[in-house]
Amino acid sequence: MIENAKGSVASISSVFDTGSATREHLLTQVEFIRSRNVLERVIDELDLTANPVLNPGRPPKDLLKRGRELLPVLDSLLPPASDAAPDPGEVRRQVLETLSRQVQVEPVRLSQLIQVSVESTDPVLAAEIATQWRARMSRPSWTRASP
Repeated sequence: MIENAKGSVASISSVFDTGSATREHLLTQVEFIRSRNVLERVIDELDLTANPVLNPGRPPKDLLKRGRELLPVLDSLLPPASDAAPDPGEVRRQVLETLSRQVQVEPVRLSQLIQVSVESTDPVLAAEIATQWRARMSRPSWTRASP
């Protein structure tokens, strides 16, 4: 094979060695899948800001109310009951932080596969997140910026 730019003969290894280009492509895909854009889309598609496992907001009101009824001493230890909703931006930021720590995206050694694993105290939620990630990874719309 002759290279046009230099007019020299290419080495046989440069003709047949596609490993580095393939590896670079795989690593690019891993970084894309790890990106904040993908993370935010999974949060939106599964409405994870409303999920009690990931929502870092206060415990459910029922739980606090029941605790106060059972142990009146909690009134002096807990903050006053409030009906104010937490700041949605702060909730989203904290869910994003939590989920980014729980999701691992790694290339599978000696293959062209990418493994996505999710750790959570709720195995059903972990499976839903991993399934959503897998189902949406090939979606062309994920390559465009969010609206």
